[in-house]
This record gives sequence, structure tokens and C-alpha cells, in this order.
Amino acid sequence: MDVLIDKLVKTRKFHRCFGCNETIPEKTDGIRFTKLANEGRVYSTYTCARCEEWIKNNHGYFEDGEYYRGDIKEAMVESGEWKSVEVGEEAQ
Repeated sequence: MDVLIDKLVKTRKFHRCFGCNETIPEKTDGIRFTKLANEGRVYSTYTCARCEEWIKNNHGYFEDGEYYRGDIKEAMVESGEWKSVEVGEEAQ
């Protein structure tokens, strides 16, 4: 898997966080945008600040370093870290 773009952005419209699958509201700052190429396909993902922080603090949680849509939320729920708030509200 090749990373083509990896940067922090301010959203122009709503997106779904790849880590928790929660809605990221439009005009939310500090969202990680990643564009990946894998086996001839190109994918774009958005990751909210809450999931980014969890990933940073739990580096190595996923053995192969790969995770799928919603896996971060599942891991946070299992550990009791998940708080039910709208993505974007934690920055307010």
C-alpha cells in the first residue's frame, strides 16, 4: 500500500471518519486526509482528531498496522475509552 497524500485539512463538506465511522461535520479543522494506492485502486480516507489521538497513543495496537473502517471505535469501546460525542465537538 502506497501513501500518496497525508495531511491535515479543514473539511468542506461532511465525511465519515475511517477510524470510528462517525460523521465529521463540514468546516471541521484538524482532520487527517489520506489518499492511498493499493493493487491498482486509489482510496481516500478522513480520520477525526479523536481517532488520530488514539492511534498516536496506541501505536502497535494492530499487529500488522492495518485497520478497517470502524476498528478504532471498536477498540475504544472495548477499553472503555469511547465517549459518545459528535466528532468535531471535542475541539470546541
